[in-house]
Amino acid sequence: MEQRVTNICDLMADTVNATRRHAEKQQSRTMEEKEAEIYEEEFGLAVDEPESADAGTGDADDDAPVYNPLNLPLG
Repeated sequence: MEQRVTNICDLMADTVNATRRHAEKQQSRTMEEKEAEIYEEEFGLAVDEPESADAGTGDADDDAPVYNPLNLPLG
């Protein structure tokens, strides 16, 4: 019985480590990042795309730059 448990633990070690890393990443994110991810999952769009649709009004010129701490490609 102990051998079976040990084998299962060995097989699932990668999954457990990936889950742990994901949980730590989620805990370190800000509320704005979490809301942006939820919005993107629901609508399939990046958060800055709906704002760019209003670019014709002139209000988009006053917007702050997009916060991108991981330097990931946007869009």
